[in-house]
Amino acid sequence: MEGNTIVAPVIIPLETIKEYSNTPKEVILNSIQKLEKKIFPKNEQMDILTEVKKRTNTLIIAIVQNTSSIPIKKNIENNNTQEKLSKLKNKKKSKANLKNTNKTGANSNKLVETNSNTCSVIGYLIYSKKDSIIKFAVDPSKRNHGTGWKLLSYSMDRMTNQMPKGHKINLAVDVSRLPAQHLYTKVGFCIKEQINDYYEPGRHAYIMEYFV
Repeated sequence: MEGNTIVAPVIIPLETIKEYSNTPKEVILNSIQKLEKKIFPKNEQMDILTEVKKRTNTLIIAIVQNTSSIPIKKNIENNNTQEKLSKLKNKKKSKANLKNTNKTGANSNKLVETNSNTCSVIGYLIYSKKDSIIKFAVDPSKRNHGTGWKLLSYSMDRMTNQMPKGHKINLAVDVSRLPAQHLYTKVGFCIKEQINDYYEPGRHAYIMEYFV
């Protein structure tokens, strides 16, 4: 939409989310599962929580932060209120002043605004420390702004630093998904072979490799 500011995503491992956002891990994982169902056909959908629990797997996320102000109750001590309350002992004060004093004291509990730093997941990548990229996806409404490239590049840097020289990283990609193939090729993957009916009858896949 014209006029909208494109917010650059932050690319991080899931375990560091607390450094960037107040959003609980459970909420992050639930939102990723929703994206999984939104993007992939049923036979390709993964149980994200199960995959993340595997010690050999790492989840990298692309998030956009959203800081908003929300009202919360907070006790505010008002010095003027304390002064007025002390004057209640003065019998010379009129009843009208006494009523005003009580109102002021009752208003010491006020609504104030505080910042709640939350985030939204717009992309994610799961890789195995052994040898493969298991899942890679970007929210369809957030594509074509470089998020996929940033997410893949960051993940590849981590993977190559964790693997010995000469190690191979592999992945599978639908032969019809040209943008994804272009992205993988750009980062250094090459097509090794085609496997027919990989996803389902009539849907073939390229197996791509990257040499560390």
